[in-house]
Parts: sequence; C-alpha cells; structure tokens
Amino acid sequence: MDDRAAAFSRGGAFIANALLLVPDMLSGRLGPGTIDGIFVNHVHGVGELSADAFVLRLFRLSNTRGFIRAVSDVPDAFSRVQVEKVMQRCFLNDMEV
Repeated sequence: MDDRAAAFSRGGAFIANALLLVPDMLSGRLGPGTIDGIFVNHVHGVGELSADAFVLRLFRLSNTRGFIRAVSDVPDAFSRVQVEKVMQRCFLNDMEV
C-alpha cells in the first residue's frame, strides 16, 4: 500500500486536484463512498468534460450522502444560463449568493 492510499485510509481533510483524484478513484485507492464531502474552488472554470466534473460525477454516483460545496471569486463570469450549467455539472441543488 503506498503512502497516499495509507493516508486516505486514515481519513482526514485533504487538498487534492482532480488529476490526482481520478486515477485514485478509478483504481479503488480512494473509494467515493468513504468521502464525507468535496469543496470545489474556482467553480466558474469547471467545464462539462473537465476532470473536476468527472470526479464529482464519480463521487455522486457512489455517494448520495456526501456534500459538495463550490465557490467562485468571479461572480461576474456567470449569467443565469451559466449558473444553471455549472450547478448541473457539479451536482448542486441550491445556491447562496
């Protein structure tokens, strides 16, 4: 078992990018069902086919109880249509301004 898998098994809070999480989730090193929640920074940059959206999809398909929180420091980047698309990509149901 490598260091990252051992750290995941101990639990705690981790800061990781999607390019690290995708192979770990697909290989079983990190089970999406063991994650309590995910914070997404710079959500305005999450594209439909991005690695971030894929991680969130893997997480939500295996874990219906965990939370997803997304933040953006560029509110001007959103129109109403863009907000709805980002919310769909990130599996978000509600928004706070």
